[in-house]
Amino acid sequence: MIVDTHAMISITEVNQNFRAAAKLADKKGALTIMKNNRPAYVLTAFKEDQITFPTSQEVEDAADKFLEKYSNDFGKMAE
Repeated sequence: MIVDTHAMISITEVNQNFRAAAKLADKKGALTIMKNNRPAYVLTAFKEDQITFPTSQEVEDAADKFLEKYSNDFGKMAE
């Protein structure tokens, strides 16, 4: 992983001023948060177009799989 030295901030700074950290992440795309002088976390900004929502059919398929997998358990709970 390549760390941008201009996009690093200590965990103490993040705790004291998260808004500044978020602004830096927005500007740089990602922010490396340092803990004990070592990279520990990454704060990543993402754009609206990176968010996807499942279709109704995908939700129904997932629910069907869940119900099929646990149908015996649901039957036992209903007794």
